[in-house]
Amino acid sequence: MIKTLEVVLDPDGLYTGQEVVPGAQIFVPQTTDMYGRVWGVYTPAATPPNTISVNPGDTVRFSIRFKYLGPAVSYTLYCSMGDQTLGIFNEDPKLTKSFSKSQAAAPSQVTVNLTADIPIPTSYTNYGWRDAYCKVVSPQTLSPIYIDCINIVAYSPTFTDMQITQFAKV
Repeated sequence: MIKTLEVVLDPDGLYTGQEVVPGAQIFVPQTTDMYGRVWGVYTPAATPPNTISVNPGDTVRFSIRFKYLGPAVSYTLYCSMGDQTLGIFNEDPKLTKSFSKSQAAAPSQVTVNLTADIPIPTSYTNYGWRDAYCKVVSPQTLSPIYIDCINIVAYSPTFTDMQITQFAKV
């Protein structure tokens, strides 16, 4: 089953590059240098436009919207679910995926709507609420981090439609 999470990538043009915006901020690690230092960017935390509950085996569909102006370009769209802990976003590698995309030339600003699907592995057991974000890798443009937007719940054993189908003398 596919369940959809709505994501707005850079809704107001505020979150591009290394810019720090006032308000609730979460550190998103990007790379580690040769000295073991982690470098990254701060991005705002935001209330999600919707929340969904999924089970292992379901697919989360990110519905993403952003604005584009410029020449035709190929880019990498990166979507991730994870946990925000002490101001740092910890991506879950089982719930993170990159997508190769392309955009036609836009001499004037256009709104781009697209989707990206991330399946929840059937063997997944790290249940609970997950946070999520998306980004275009280069030039880097981040969505806000949506807190507690995806709830991964375990299947509960359920017996239904029980009936006696026949009686027999033995």
